[in-house]
Amino acid sequence: MKIIVVTLIILSSLALAPGQPQSTTIAMELRLNLIVATVGINGVPEKFILDTGASHTVISDKLAQELGLEEVEKSRARGAGGEIDVAIVRVDSFAINNLVVRDLSCTVAGSEEMSCMLGEDISGVLGYNVLSQFTITIDYKARQLTFTQYEEEELETAVVSGDQFSSPKFKVTCERPNQTWDFNTETPLPDMLVILEKQGTSAHVTVSARELHGIELKDLAPILDMSLPAQVENYENISAATKTIAGRECYVVDYKGKKDGVDKSFRLHSFKLNENLYTIKCAADDAEFDSLIPEFNEIANSV
Repeated sequence: MKIIVVTLIILSSLALAPGQPQSTTIAMELRLNLIVATVGINGVPEKFILDTGASHTVISDKLAQELGLEEVEKSRARGAGGEIDVAIVRVDSFAINNLVVRDLSCTVAGSEEMSCMLGEDISGVLGYNVLSQFTITIDYKARQLTFTQYEEEELETAVVSGDQFSSPKFKVTCERPNQTWDFNTETPLPDMLVILEKQGTSAHVTVSARELHGIELKDLAPILDMSLPAQVENYENISAATKTIAGRECYVVDYKGKKDGVDKSFRLHSFKLNENLYTIKCAADDAEFDSLIPEFNEIANSV
């Protein structure tokens, strides 16, 4: 009897340096035709479903609590029973034997939501941001997975030089309007590349980037519209439209809400370039926001 082997070529868009690839083979289980494997998350072995269609890796709220992962921000997603609120956390590492992927943003969902398809506890779903780091061979006959990891060109995520910030890894730059704005590269999530903070005010601008293949900006708009109300209390949409800014198509949302007990205004710019989604989020207290719009726009247009 022939062994059926399916090889999934799932490579990230980052440049690959010519180096010796490293491989490892682990056991897999089949549950309702879903592939389940044990991987290490922050050094703890847990069972995960492999899902090549998931853009983000998801972990259960039970596991997040056990690992002491703190919520960085809220979002909203579609689950089996409709829309659900989820949390975004930072995970130090995922390990498949000796192969390690480090510093990832992950979504936290309810344990019941995670296990509804399998009828038992499951710790999470390995999605694109983990799987894209490997070539994966699935041997259904032997019930084995082989992961091959290539050395990637080491590119810096954050570089500040004078009035300019750049990220060679994500091929993006931005400039501050003047020296009253400070760059902060110590961000709470790896997707957040830099936070610009204006001295003596509540104003700040976050610049984020993530790989997002096979989806257009017009398809992203409903996803953004769904996620924003989870991020603030008393969410109020002021306007939302697709505009051409600095020669590119952008989805721009103005909204208000209460954050940490303070009434705030926000402007979100999102655009796609080179299979990356870039998001510039401007925020300030209501009383200050309008006077800061020219500087907010200057930052957004410089990205």
